[in-house]
Amino acid sequence: MRVLVFIPPAEYKDDALKLATLFMEKWGIAYDLSSYHTGECRGSQGHITKVRINTKDARPSDYGAFVIIGGDGIDKYKLPEFRPLIDMVIKFSNENKKICAIGSGIKIIPRANIIKGKRIVSNQNGSIAQNVSLFHGIPSDKPFEIQGNITTISDKEVSFIEQGLEGFMGQLG
Repeated sequence: MRVLVFIPPAEYKDDALKLATLFMEKWGIAYDLSSYHTGECRGSQGHITKVRINTKDARPSDYGAFVIIGGDGIDKYKLPEFRPLIDMVIKFSNENKKICAIGSGIKIIPRANIIKGKRIVSNQNGSIAQNVSLFHGIPSDKPFEIQGNITTISDKEVSFIEQGLEGFMGQLG
């Protein structure tokens, strides 16, 4: 299995990306990093990540799962309104492939209109809870939720990310 990992072009959450890639390596899962452009992306703590794949050009048929890393870049680049990213989430969902969103990356999931009746982590901020309700999901204050093919993880604490990724990886393994 191969996983497509999306990061914002700047100000992504360095520790969430590092943990996600470490977990995938630990579980022997191959991954490709993507963003809405190719080249260098800079994390909120200054880490530089080279991205070779523009997310809009990726083919869901090449991947078994999609992971969205959060960070301030989600809002800075208005990614919850970026249609190619929303369309990618919809394509993965339509093929019943696993989708994981961490931190502010969760904001993308409701916009894809795939959360009806599902508990979605919303303790990050009020706008997530509002959109979860608007799209008929159930806001959750838990550190992570696994609901069918959708996993959402709070990034308030590293231990939350670790616990959520362990559950997500267990679904992939």
